Parts: sequence; C-alpha cells; structure tokens
Amino acid sequence: MDQTLANARERLLAARGPHGHWEGELSSSALSTATALFALHLYREAAPPSCNPMRERGELPPDLDPLIASGLRWLAEHQNADGGWGDTTQSHSNISTTALCWAAFAADTSGDHAGVVKAAETWLAQAAGSLEPRHL
Repeated sequence: MDQTLANARERLLAARGPHGHWEGELSSSALSTATALFALHLYREAAPPSCNPMRERGELPPDLDPLIASGLRWLAEHQNADGGWGDTTQSHSNISTTALCWAAFAADTSGDHAGVVKAAETWLAQAAGSLEPRHL
C-alpha cells in the first residue's frame, strides 16, 4: 500500500507544468454560465456606458448583448430533456441550477427562447410544487 501511494504521489507531482502547478479546464457548466449571464445582465442594466469606468478602460466590450446572447444560446442548447438543468452538462436537473438558468433568461431581450423558458417553468413547478419564490 505504501508503495502504491508513493507511486501515485510521484505521478501526480510529475504531471505538474513547468511552473509547478497543474493545469486543467472546468467542465462545461450551466450553473456557472447562468450565474455569469445574470451578472452581465444586471451589470448592463445598472451601469450606463457613460459612467462605466471598466468599459472606458477597455476591460469590457462596449456591447454585452452578443456575449449574453451567446450564453443564452449555450444554455438553451444544453437544457436537459426534462426541461431543467443540472450543474454540468452531464448532471441531472436540480432546482437550484434550473432556477438560476430560468433567471438568466431575464436577460433575453429577443424573446427567442420562449420555449426554453416554458420548459424550465414546467420543470420547476413540478419539482418545487410551484413557481412561487417560497417554494423555490
């Protein structure tokens, strides 16, 4: 057992990059996408371009709409067949992530995702018993 642990430790340490740490990617996530989309939506609504120092410094694109639209498309394409979302693209639907994704569609100014929103509402109503905030 000690030798097995030593071998595993050695392999893990050898897998580090040239700067002494591991590199990787996070899984695709409806949870993180919805959170980012809702934050961008709130930011867009609350901060007019004329008084936005981050935008003036070039740290954000002048128009967030394409980023938001792209994120909404990704969420729509990765909605589970039951109408909800799980934390990752391979997760079962759950109330918290589905509610976040549903909220993210508040950023949709096009109305292109009405079917996605309806499916989410149906799933949430079934899973939580209602769309009332006290149930979610």
